[in-house]
Amino acid sequence: MTSAYLEMREAERKRVDSAARLYLEELLSDYSRQWIMEKLRVKSYGTFRSNFDKGVNIRCIQLLKDGFNV
Repeated sequence: MTSAYLEMREAERKRVDSAARLYLEELLSDYSRQWIMEKLRVKSYGTFRSNFDKGVNIRCIQLLKDGFNV
């Protein structure tokens, strides 16, 4: 794999991570962790508008499992 490809993948990973953290911060201000996790899991079984949206959803679930705090 080329260095440019790896750099592109890393930039995309950072973009997804940043979006997931912002989304979780917004949700945690209004809802409980359990409610958010249930909604994210249900959403993960559906269809997504883009791979980016799917990545954000999966990253949100990972962050909650890892004990994400605002």
